[in-house]
Amino acid sequence: MSRLGTGGTQANCIICRNTDMRRVVEMAYNARMTFTGISHAFGGTPGVTLIRRHVTEHRTDGWTTRDIDVTEERPTRQRIEELQRKLLDEIETRIQWAEERAAYARDHGNPDAIASDWYDVLAPKNQSAIASALKMQDQADKREGKKATVAVDLMRLMGGVAPPSHLIEDGATIEGEVLTEDDASAS
Repeated sequence: MSRLGTGGTQANCIICRNTDMRRVVEMAYNARMTFTGISHAFGGTPGVTLIRRHVTEHRTDGWTTRDIDVTEERPTRQRIEELQRKLLDEIETRIQWAEERAAYARDHGNPDAIASDWYDVLAPKNQSAIASALKMQDQADKREGKKATVAVDLMRLMGGVAPPSHLIEDGATIEGEVLTEDDASAS
């Protein structure tokens, strides 16, 4: 979906060159802010004339509606994770291809054929790619562990409420004492 009405980003437009500024200007315009109001929100830069020119060039149908399409930007973390997933998929594809080539070679008269003849996972350039994929998984594991720790700590702060078993390391053991309603009212 094109986010701009008449041809997309323009290299000579300062607003088009700055992705965040462009999104804010277009959202402010769609929210019925005046060109002067938008300019003041940015501290006067870009100016009213530049904002008016940008909006005029990128609006899809005349002055009657405020309809500049503003697409959601994907967060950097999400884009990096997608790129690392692609890297992992590519590494796995190459390893599988190398194993298939080695099997074919063995079946056709080369008993010494091994997968590393076609894709050497121990080569330095391949090791850096594999290390990146492993680091991605380690970071994801740490994030998940941190979420679970925060959730357990929050449950404990709520006055002894036992956290769900899936948030505890072994899933079954909860340290501490369990208080029933009778115990709480007796004290």
